Amino acid sequence: MLKIGQGVHGRGVFATKDLKAGELIHEADLILIPRSQLEHLDKTELYNYYYEYSAEYVCLALGHGSLFNHSSRAHAEYYPDYKQRR
Repeated sequence: MLKIGQGVHGRGVFATKDLKAGELIHEADLILIPRSQLEHLDKTELYNYYYEYSAEYVCLALGHGSLFNHSSRAHAEYYPDYKQRR
């Protein structure tokens, strides 16, 4: 259903079949990073792969999670599970 590949703006996850609206395409465990560390994180390649999580944290999604489109016009949405930190 998904493949990793090189896109116009770098590595990404691409669908290999049509997806239904609302279809779950991936679940990922998260690494939470305190916002106090962003000054350092933003100077690394990881800058391109983290997501907003909460007022206190950003997160890196494990598996394919951090390779999904980060655009404000992305074709997929993410919903953190704050209880499970997923």
